[in-house]
Amino acid sequence: MAKQYTRDEVLSRFKATIAEGKPVVIAGAGTGISGKFAERGGADLVGVYNSGLYRMDGNGSLAGLMPYGNANDIVIQLANRVFPQIKEAPMIAGICGSDPTREMKPFLKQLLELGFSPREARRGRSFVTYFKQSEAIADFLTCIGAPVAAMELMAAKVEKDMRNVINRKVNCDTANADKTVAAAQQQLAAIRRLEEEPGLGSLPEGLQQAALLRIANPEASLADLAQLSVPSVTKSCLSHRLKKLVELAERGASED
Repeated sequence: MAKQYTRDEVLSRFKATIAEGKPVVIAGAGTGISGKFAERGGADLVGVYNSGLYRMDGNGSLAGLMPYGNANDIVIQLANRVFPQIKEAPMIAGICGSDPTREMKPFLKQLLELGFSPREARRGRSFVTYFKQSEAIADFLTCIGAPVAAMELMAAKVEKDMRNVINRKVNCDTANADKTVAAAQQQLAAIRRLEEEPGLGSLPEGLQQAALLRIANPEASLADLAQLSVPSVTKSCLSHRLKKLVELAERGASED
């Protein structure tokens, strides 16, 4: 008999499989023997839905969308056949959530018992039950037999997350570039003041080199300037020298 798992337990199994670099395999079972060998073949999840029965009878999957039988009744029949053959793999049921004969309030209660967390809001004279988190929406769509819509939703979420990451990185790079330009302008202004008085030749060799490097490379970053130094110095060392140039220039300006 198949084991019953909580949602978190199933997700933990999936995450462990993904962490091993393996794909998560979901197999549909239309008979007990197909479910049995799907599990032996390494399926991470065994699904039971009405089209599985039609396929085992030699019909196409499209038959599951046609008015050939009650989808929810077929799922129950298949579960009685498949459950005894499954030992460890979690099982899920693909049900028809658009059944007009189904009472929605008990159905929503059942979803709550399964672990969903819908919210409620009052719209005029009606109450609206809805899901806000994309993961809960995707789970709900899968539960009511709309896995394609769930996959499209998660794909859109991944695309949105990637776009947000890219935007944050671009904004961060832009901010860093602005800081680099502002610092370089300050350093160049200080070097020009020092050229006038007392002159770069009066400065220590390290400060002279830093000043000449900044003049020759006004837009270069500290890391680039450090690599251009002969002999090479660390970024921290070059930063200290440039700050010293700014301090000397500001000190000279205050004395004037």
